[in-house]
Amino acid sequence: MKKLLLLAALVPVLWFGGRALLRFLASDEAKIRSRITAAAAAFEAASVSGVLEAFAEDYRDSTSGADRDALRTALLYLLLVRKDGVRYRVECGEPRITLAPSAEQAGAEWPLTLLVRRGDEPEHEQWKLGVAAELRHGDDGWVFVRSRHETVSGARPR
Repeated sequence: MKKLLLLAALVPVLWFGGRALLRFLASDEAKIRSRITAAAAAFEAASVSGVLEAFAEDYRDSTSGADRDALRTALLYLLLVRKDGVRYRVECGEPRITLAPSAEQAGAEWPLTLLVRRGDEPEHEQWKLGVAAELRHGDDGWVFVRSRHETVSGARPR
């Protein structure tokens, strides 16, 4: 019985420890991809703070001029304030990542699609864009410091 209890106690430790070790050993490219997909998942979960974790305090989008505070305000509106039955979801294509020689900065480019569903209507594409971002590696891992985007089709939500 003691061996069974010891095994039951070790399994979660090994599980979480193994996952932490895998994250630690992952390549910078894998960590950046993970940061992008985690931000998209946080968006879908309507977690404004989860999305903002991916953005540096001094973040700026050069296309719109938006900073981190403006991004927070837009996310609050889109994900939490709108009460008209609209749900948003994002799809991120495979990012192309380039690391700077210092390994403390990187660039990433990927297609992003914003999908919308109103009430019981089928989901449809609202805005498709190409995103290019500069990232910096810091204490919180890889974060976006600059970005720009180009509309491929559709329009941003109003």
